[in-house]
Amino acid sequence: MLRLQSCHPLDPLSATEISVAVTTVKAAVSSTHEGSDDIQFMEVVLLEPNKSVVALADAYFFSPHQGPEIMNKLPPRRAKLILYNKRRNETSIWIVELAKVQDGHDKGKVISSEVIPDVQPYVDIQELVDCEALMKSYPPFIEAMMRRGIDDMDLVSSSVTM
Repeated sequence: MLRLQSCHPLDPLSATEISVAVTTVKAAVSSTHEGSDDIQFMEVVLLEPNKSVVALADAYFFSPHQGPEIMNKLPPRRAKLILYNKRRNETSIWIVELAKVQDGHDKGKVISSEVIPDVQPYVDIQELVDCEALMKSYPPFIEAMMRRGIDDMDLVSSSVTM
């Protein structure tokens, strides 16, 4: 039995909801024998519901005349996750339904997963750090810097790191 939602459908995902979504996807990936070590979570966000759900919730949250029966009509919240499989060089989008059950446990259910062909997700900070380290260890780059009088690679910084 579902308990009433305590947040507006457009509220950002809570830490618990994010954890449930990630755990659910990791379990699904592990069940395919691929190993979740190759998976990088690029994004975990609320999948915004359609306007009718928002309007229904607004009637509950912003009108004192509405009762809790409206909250029973709201569908479960959903999370959208963008994953990158480093080993396969593959990006995928997952949708996870987040249910709050009466006994206090949160559960997730994979609604869909789709590999998006020929798509590279955005570059994250760790990749930027790795690129700079690679650049500083690349012999032709080191030689080019030395020709310019720079022999200490710690003095070199790419414009993309923070």
